Amino acid sequence: MAQYTMESPFMLQNLPGFPYISYTNQQDTYAILENWYQGSYLNEYTIDKQTGKKIEKYPLKINPIRATCEKHASALFGQMLDSIHCGAIPVRILADTSDVKEVDINKDSTEIVERALKEVFADNGAGSMFMSNGILSQYLRGCVFAASWLPKEKRILITNPSPKEFFGIPKGADFWNLSKAWIIREIDKEVAETYDVVINQADTKFYYIEYWDEKNYEVTINGKVINDDDGNPMKDENPWGRVPVTYIPHIRTNTFLGVSMVTEMVKGLVRELNLRWADIGDAVNDDSHQPVFMRNVRGKIDIKHIEGRPIIDLGAASGLAAGEQQPDMDSVSIKSASEVTINLGKELFTMYRREVAHPAVADGEDTGSQRSSLTLGVKMWPMVAHVEMERMNWTVGLGNFCNILLNMMMVKERYGITEEHVKTKLKIVWAPMLPQDRKTLVDEVAIRSSSKLGSQEHLMTLLGDIPNVEEEKAKILAEKE
Repeated sequence: MAQYTMESPFMLQNLPGFPYISYTNQQDTYAILENWYQGSYLNEYTIDKQTGKKIEKYPLKINPIRATCEKHASALFGQMLDSIHCGAIPVRILADTSDVKEVDINKDSTEIVERALKEVFADNGAGSMFMSNGILSQYLRGCVFAASWLPKEKRILITNPSPKEFFGIPKGADFWNLSKAWIIREIDKEVAETYDVVINQADTKFYYIEYWDEKNYEVTINGKVINDDDGNPMKDENPWGRVPVTYIPHIRTNTFLGVSMVTEMVKGLVRELNLRWADIGDAVNDDSHQPVFMRNVRGKIDIKHIEGRPIIDLGAASGLAAGEQQPDMDSVSIKSASEVTINLGKELFTMYRREVAHPAVADGEDTGSQRSSLTLGVKMWPMVAHVEMERMNWTVGLGNFCNILLNMMMVKERYGITEEHVKTKLKIVWAPMLPQDRKTLVDEVAIRSSSKLGSQEHLMTLLGDIPNVEEEKAKILAEKE
């Protein structure tokens, strides 16, 4: 149970060794990016000086950023035949034996490594974390995977803190390994009281703070060390010898943090897109309510109703004066919604698509007659090229995080992992980015098999529906015998 005390309020800037200024600058950037993803910046309004009423500046709230993030994340992990296999993990993590002599390959050893990683990811339902991180990384510049040990359950816990909750310092120019890392999450007072920690009555904000470096770790609530499930203080030497956190950037250029998809050009285009389409809406409204004028009318105008419809009776000419004109009524044709105005709105969306590598065909839009799969694939090339760069960072990042997991398994003697297993090189196998014609793929595999253009083991991996190629190959041989 939580205990209570009364002392000076806790403030993050007073946390020993914490780079508070850099952290707050990073938080400001994340707040802006998240507001653009959620569309909060489109909630601006102006005040009508005559009526004092609020008028929305962007009434349509057109925000294509969210859909673009989802499309990119979907292309990143590709098309899987079985989305619930192995905790829905969208990649295959295999031991890389490509540079090892055949006589030195220990299949039992590689199977132990692959099975251990598969089980620990599946135990944590990591597939949903992959998709969540895939979307987060698009607009928040990157994503985070963290691992910890649960002593009571005797298993490894994998989490994916939001990049907003993470602050890391890399080991010099080695951006894939951290010298220090903080996980800082603001929590409610009621949540803080569930931890075995002393609660300061003067605190108005409560922070869960997890700190790691290569030698030590510490987990606190507002600076007060909490206890684990066994009642031991969570402040001790780092048992892993390295920081168990990996940051994977969206696309890295020359800094530790990645580059967001929400560029300054994207912000400007989204604003302009909303303004111009709002103008088009106003123009259509004006065209639908054209001004009406009358001439040659004397006296009172009568309005009659025929079958419920109002009819304006203009009367007739008196006929007293020579050349007197008959009463007449007409409307003024405005035609504000011109083709040029509409085309401008379309062109703005085209410019947005080019900036974020989101071709129209990714939304199922295409012009002309029926297209071949090759043609549609070429049209998707901007997104494919961009996502390929993302996969490069994910491949290195996931390999690094898996090495962290293997090291933790070795220390805790789980899954039979030894020091030799930790040294195993890993490769990440990705699914195809774009949907494939199943018949075309099966025909290709059959032709390559009959023409001896690939091993049976490799060709089976191309099909994507075989969870364990080795077991499947053994079954095929057993049936043949």
